[in-house]
Amino acid sequence: MLSQIVTRLTAPVIAVSLLLLAVGTGAAWYVHQLQAANDRILEQHLASVWATQELEVGLREVRSRLNRFVYHRNEEALKGIPELRANTEAALATMERTALTERELDWVRRIRSGLDEFYREVEHLSTSPADMRPHGQIDHLLYDVILPLASDYREVNEHLFEQATRSNQQSSRRLIRGLLLLGIGGAAGGILVGWFLARTIQRSIVRVHVRLRDAAGKLREAVDSVRVDRGKEPEDLGVLAERLIGPINELLERLQRSRQEVLHAEQLANAGQMAAGVAHEVRNPLTAIKLLVQSALDRGPDAALSGRDLQVLDEEVARLERLTSTFLDFARPPRPEKRLIDVAEVLQRVLELVGPRADLHGVNLRWQAQSPLPPIEGDPGQLHQVLYNLIINALEVAPVGSDVWVRIVGRSGDHPSVTIQVEDSGSGIPKELGDRIFEPFVSTKETGMGLGLSICRRVVESHGGTIHAENRPQGGARFVVTLPSASPARVAAVRNEAQPCPG
Repeated sequence: MLSQIVTRLTAPVIAVSLLLLAVGTGAAWYVHQLQAANDRILEQHLASVWATQELEVGLREVRSRLNRFVYHRNEEALKGIPELRANTEAALATMERTALTERELDWVRRIRSGLDEFYREVEHLSTSPADMRPHGQIDHLLYDVILPLASDYREVNEHLFEQATRSNQQSSRRLIRGLLLLGIGGAAGGILVGWFLARTIQRSIVRVHVRLRDAAGKLREAVDSVRVDRGKEPEDLGVLAERLIGPINELLERLQRSRQEVLHAEQLANAGQMAAGVAHEVRNPLTAIKLLVQSALDRGPDAALSGRDLQVLDEEVARLERLTSTFLDFARPPRPEKRLIDVAEVLQRVLELVGPRADLHGVNLRWQAQSPLPPIEGDPGQLHQVLYNLIINALEVAPVGSDVWVRIVGRSGDHPSVTIQVEDSGSGIPKELGDRIFEPFVSTKETGMGLGLSICRRVVESHGGTIHAENRPQGGARFVVTLPSASPARVAAVRNEAQPCPG
């Protein structure tokens, strides 16, 4: 009878376990396929962006070599044009191979038509340098036809790359939530099945016990004693438990692997986005530096750079230094060296620094600070960077003749704090961004890397504070930074340390 009970209970348990195992296996397969598809899409868009940049740089280099040949009669400048042509045609072939829409294919065909005509004019100019007609045609094909089409193609692929990255991240989040729900549902199902098994076994044991007791009462009249053999009941229950534990452990392992694959896909998307940002921002200053240096080298060992050339080199090197510093601040934020500081004093130093820039933009920079303000415990250099970034962002979006306000207010109570508000009269924060404006590589500017606000949030949070952004009812944006003020005990301790010891 016990074997019948076990068989009747084991069948639904095994069915539920196999169902959960099938769901987990299907989820793992789906995550793997989704990750592979997203990786292919991201690779195609990234390859398109790289190929477009190679095409643009190669064509500009060809034009530069033609100028050196025509104006300086430098025959050596023509030797590199065949290799540059091969590189640009290879880049165009990559663009054609990675094009996903009919619109992109039409752009590629138009670029190829212009490129063929461009190189025909280049060959004509190479054989007849005195003929000035090809110059205008070459410039028209390069700057009015090919480069605008290539720029549109690159911007579309960058936009599609960002869309694919966001879609990948959203899919990853949905899958994580689904897998968590599956895990919770599996656990709840296991508890329900366990409760059902316990109730069923308890009822079966009670029924067997009642029958045995009745049988024992009837036999007691005929025999002296009755011994009930329990058989292999514990052994059977142990085997049943082992049959349940195996599939459940396998399901949990698959769920863990699926979660790791989802996280890995999100990391790859972020890495691809960072790589695209680095390539896009660093390539332009490097190209300018390369062209200036090559132009100087072509003029011979006694050639010297002009004052304007040196100024361009200095500006581009400074730009690279700023980019490198921004990435280092984002990747390896320095540990704050905290001490008691007055936020109003930090703000005054920032305003002295950005005042000339406000005058250049034609914006009125105004500020208001409560007096006295409670001191806070923080790193003055890092808080200086936060205020500088927020004020510069406000100046860049504020209309000419408008005001940019900075207000500092101290708050007392159970959680004393200092609140800093930076307000502008610009177009405000797009609704589709919201709090995502503080995420890395999210920006409302046409140029820029989108790391400034992310670094600001990291600095504020390392000081135990919060930062958020909102749109003002009368127009413009408001950024609010809240920092905890130093405790009275900490202020007293610092002041006691600063007092000179009695002689």
